[in-house]
Amino acid sequence: MYRDASFKLEYPGNEFDRGLWKQFWFRHQTYHTQCLPCISSQKDAARRKETGEEPNHNWGPILLDDVNTKILTSWYNDAQQKIFGKDGKPRAKVALEVSDDDDDNLNFPWSKDRVHLNASSSTVARTWLRTARAQMQQRTDQEY
Repeated sequence: MYRDASFKLEYPGNEFDRGLWKQFWFRHQTYHTQCLPCISSQKDAARRKETGEEPNHNWGPILLDDVNTKILTSWYNDAQQKIFGKDGKPRAKVALEVSDDDDDNLNFPWSKDRVHLNASSSTVARTWLRTARAQMQQRTDQEY
């Protein structure tokens, strides 16, 4: 039975009382969250119970109308242009210059300042450092 029908049975009368409804709701409220596969299986079980036959999940092809086809086609073309450019050829890879850390000649005044980190920042830095060391160790172990 739905909440409003059971509320009307419990409190017969023509006028709606908001406070009374809230009290009723808090006494009888129930929440139950389910995942989509669980909901689907429950609906299949209900259909099986009603019809007595197994559900057929072979839905067949999905037919789109013209508007949906145009939207999907434009999205596809936009994605292709971003990847391949307007001529349809793959874009040339651009070589990027990556700085090396061999030049440790830092002549900036801020480079000699001591860094003050709070507890959470130092924990993150330690975690990153330990992870990097472990990955380097794994690479050298795999080489030998």
